[in-house]
Amino acid sequence: MTRRMMLRALTADGRVGVMNRDVTLWRGDDVEAFQLADRAALRALLVAHFGFDLPDVEQLRVPTIPEWR
Repeated sequence: MTRRMMLRALTADGRVGVMNRDVTLWRGDDVEAFQLADRAALRALLVAHFGFDLPDVEQLRVPTIPEWR
């Protein structure tokens, strides 16, 4: 079972990090931080920043995210 979610990727214009629902995007000197609204937002983030689509992520259970248990 997945207890928490941690992701990191280098992109063409910076990098992206995810810790549970918290996302940080670094683009040069600009930093953007936000929370994923739901699993569909995680799926879209994977497509946009990690370069792959993973439909099963919409069923992902993460105990440290109460709404995703």
